[in-house]
Amino acid sequence: QPVLSTNFFFLNQDSLPAGPEMVEQEDSLVVYPARPMLYSLILPGAGQWYNKSPSWKIGLFAGIEAASIFSGLQWKKKAEDIRLQYELFADQNWDLETWVFNTLNTPIGNYADVHINGTHKLTLALSGSLAEQYGNYVTSDSLENNAHWVYTGEVSVLRDRDFYENIGKYDQFVGGWTDCYTPANMQQWFEVEKDVGDSTEIIISTPNKEDYVGQRADSNYYLNMAKYAVSAVMFNHV
Repeated sequence: QPVLSTNFFFLNQDSLPAGPEMVEQEDSLVVYPARPMLYSLILPGAGQWYNKSPSWKIGLFAGIEAASIFSGLQWKKKAEDIRLQYELFADQNWDLETWVFNTLNTPIGNYADVHINGTHKLTLALSGSLAEQYGNYVTSDSLENNAHWVYTGEVSVLRDRDFYENIGKYDQFVGGWTDCYTPANMQQWFEVEKDVGDSTEIIISTPNKEDYVGQRADSNYYLNMAKYAVSAVMFNHV
């Protein structure tokens, strides 16, 4: 009896299907609902292709991807080109010596926000004897009591990102625009009223400053458009 029972046991084991075959058969029946989403995360349109969606739907997602990437690159390049243009424009039309002179010696300096030693500062690079005495860099408020420095040839303004932002954004630096006065000493700067909700703010500007601010606005516009394109790419992968 024990022998027969043992043989019967082994016989039953041999009659069972192999383990791997069972797994393979079961696996072939499994449907993964998350797989199309995974494919779409990798390549827009691939999830629709996996689901056997119509060709137009596959092409729509792929087209959005291509158009967003292309547009984003173009807008970013446009913003960069304009940035280079407005920086060159500022280099040609804003001058440190002019800023000090106009702020200290003309009526433009009578406005509350137009001061050498104001709220905002520019970085100045020193050389020669000034650098030996004060170091390589100081801030523009140092010129409040040392205006003569700008005539020594040993001081220049550091034209960094803050510089290009400040000269267009704050009245404090409006005197540096070389068109504040004509060569015949005719005033060209003017007041602009800006509505700030419950009050009106007076901004001091010049034709060149207006032009400059407009160029910066154009550059920022294209930068924002490039950001929207990146957002479109991200949403297209969801």
